[in-house]
Amino acid sequence: MSFNNFGTPSVIGPATSAGPTSISWWYNFGDNRGAQYAMANIITPGGRLNTISQGNTLNPDGTVTYFVVFTNSGPGSVVHNLNGGGLV
Repeated sequence: MSFNNFGTPSVIGPATSAGPTSISWWYNFGDNRGAQYAMANIITPGGRLNTISQGNTLNPDGTVTYFVVFTNSGPGSVVHNLNGGGLV
């Protein structure tokens, strides 16, 4: 099952002299959906984010929390939320 334009949009700031900035997302569907992937749904025209890591955690109640980390190495802030889905 796929999801697009998922979650409240968030802003990741521009890269600094120290390097790219990053932001982490956690999401949970209230069950275990197996393998899932996510990438940024970029809302800012010309924005570009890189997905650098993804993973999941099995919670004590049997549900799974998924997480993903994006980086911004560009000169401007980027508004985004999530696109993704299961591996079929």
